[in-house]
Amino acid sequence: DLGESNPGFKVTPSMLLQAAYAIFYGDLLMMALYRTRPYEVEEGSANRLFDHWMTPCKAQLRSGLKRGEFKKTVRRIVEDFDTLPLAGEGLKPRVGVVGEILVKFHPTANNQIVDVIEREGCEAVVPGLAEFFLFGIAGGIFQQPIGKSKKSALGSKIGLAAIKKLRKPVNDALEKSSRFHPPADIYELADYASEILSLCNSMGEGWLLTAEMVELIRSGCPNVVCT
Repeated sequence: DLGESNPGFKVTPSMLLQAAYAIFYGDLLMMALYRTRPYEVEEGSANRLFDHWMTPCKAQLRSGLKRGEFKKTVRRIVEDFDTLPLAGEGLKPRVGVVGEILVKFHPTANNQIVDVIEREGCEAVVPGLAEFFLFGIAGGIFQQPIGKSKKSALGSKIGLAAIKKLRKPVNDALEKSSRFHPPADIYELADYASEILSLCNSMGEGWLLTAEMVELIRSGCPNVVCT
């Protein structure tokens, strides 16, 4: 759309890299906030910590984020949320939120579903945005039965491997965390979904919607809202 309205506009590799970093930051901060806010000892402390980190993350992206800075920031975000004082951690019912990509994430579109879940005394769990793009890239692999070429599958595998490497600092930090866990690998998600439906399903959120629901259930979140 940008290209049509402005023929001189070009999406550069640098822009795509910053967009990927932005998604990784957003997913991490969302996960950290929703995991801690229901149990905070001091009301508002989780939101303040979220805002504290959102500001430098935005500034880094505006100036052109480098991998070393990204790695350091991710580690510090996880460390700060790991040490945020909580009480009764993990005792509340966990409620997952999945659905159409806009409605899943936009508070106005989903009638502030996360606020409702927390107000009812539960913990909201929302799978990240990165998986939606990984699902789209993975189509070249899993849609071979309906005509995708081996060349397309190879391109998908290369793309997924590149993003996995780019995202590694986040997963490494979450692996070392005492409070958080890294999300399931896209191939693992595909395995979950394949037990229920064909991975050739690609319209909208396709098999990803099913995969996210299975992952939520397997990770101790048996209550799921589909928006």
